[in-house]
Amino acid sequence: MVQHISLHFDSQVIEFETEIEWHETHKLLKCQFPVLVNADHATFETAYGAVQRPTHRNTSWDQVHSKE
Repeated sequence: MVQHISLHFDSQVIEFETEIEWHETHKLLKCQFPVLVNADHATFETAYGAVQRPTHRNTSWDQVHSKE
């Protein structure tokens, strides 16, 4: 695994470029970055766009709808 992390001057973006030699089939590889986030929502990339989700789960309604 090789990972390049880029921080750009005067930007709020951290870029991660990860290269992995992966020989598994029908297996999903996930990566997690535990951070303290001081924001109500975060934006996540999807295959054909992006989705905005809350950064917290305070109610049972939030927890049920986060699994959709």
